[in-house]
Amino acid sequence: ARAQGIEFESSENTFQAAIGKALKSRKLIFMDCYTEWCGPCKRLAKEVFSNDTVGAFFNKHFVCVKTDMEKGEGPTLAKQYQVNAYPTLLFIDPQTGQTAYRTVGAKSGIQWLMENAQVALAPEKNLLGMARNYQKHPQDAGIVEKYLSMLQVARLNALRDSVLNLYLDHIT
Repeated sequence: ARAQGIEFESSENTFQAAIGKALKSRKLIFMDCYTEWCGPCKRLAKEVFSNDTVGAFFNKHFVCVKTDMEKGEGPTLAKQYQVNAYPTLLFIDPQTGQTAYRTVGAKSGIQWLMENAQVALAPEKNLLGMARNYQKHPQDAGIVEKYLSMLQVARLNALRDSVLNLYLDHIT
């Protein structure tokens, strides 16, 4: 039997269709933001997304879409989700449209992606949960440190810098 990797939604389906499917199935959306010219994107598709372990997990827990950020609705989504490096992997809450988790770049093997997916699924550990916790405790050094680390991984540099500056202004 042939190994089955991630089953991405067909390219004819729009992002709105993926949102509808994710809402109905109560899953996050996993979006692979790529470009045709991106070497790491191609390696990720060939070596990681095709893995049967990755596929089984992602197909069970996410509605998966691939979006070329330079074609169709890609440029609009790139702007909406602040995608400016490739690959960017987004885990999106379909109810709010907010990014539950994101990571930029690709690594060898599957472990890093599986770990990122686990964080995305954990409300207390993902980006949305960290943001809520930070909003409740903006001067707690441990919480600020974890949130800054998450923002660094997500490459949300402007937000990271803002959080850091607010914290430093308070302690100085």
